[in-house]
Amino acid sequence: MNFIVLTFEELKKVIYIFLGIGFICFLVLKFPFFLEKHNLSVSQMISTSITISFFVLGILLTSIIFKYKFLSKIIGKPIVHGLWKGELQSNYQVNGKQIDPIEIYFYIKQTFLFTNIKSFTSNQKSESIITALSYDPTAEKIKFLYTYTLHRTKNSENKMTFGSGDLSLINNGNKLVGIYWTNENTRGEIELNLIDRECKSIDSFEMASSHHKVFSCEAKS
Repeated sequence: MNFIVLTFEELKKVIYIFLGIGFICFLVLKFPFFLEKHNLSVSQMISTSITISFFVLGILLTSIIFKYKFLSKIIGKPIVHGLWKGELQSNYQVNGKQIDPIEIYFYIKQTFLFTNIKSFTSNQKSESIITALSYDPTAEKIKFLYTYTLHRTKNSENKMTFGSGDLSLINNGNKLVGIYWTNENTRGEIELNLIDRECKSIDSFEMASSHHKVFSCEAKS
């Protein structure tokens, strides 16, 4: 499940897009061809335009993957879609010693309304519940905030962990760095680099690792 989180500016853009689509539909329905064939009244044209606008808007906002720079410029929303790879440094200790950095992948799927994160390590995976992108044009800072759930089943465990992350998008949108924390009093730092913006779907650590190897080979050739 993903919740919709929109800034006021993004909400205004959704309304403007809806009104624009509705206006275009109304003009099309006023063409003599439609009037002669369907004989629609003004109220019928308005209601039909509203219905079509909702349908088209729903497709545009939930189905189109947000991975192109021109969309980012038009909408004013940063791009985080793609496969990311990096390291997670946790304060978790084993036998009194802090564990080594953990290799981690993020697969982020982004549309205008929804942004979903699936993260994978060799031992576990998690999925976001809520995500939010915050852009401060004055300070030129882009923050990527999220909460997630982690279901542990290995080593005879069967428990749910909740956590949150606070990342910054830097290096021209090619790097995510920040911190995370969980309800089990663990926390740490995350650093991720963009691997592939065109990646369509990743469901496991093995799949992410395989895609990374293939993409790296293609990039070298």
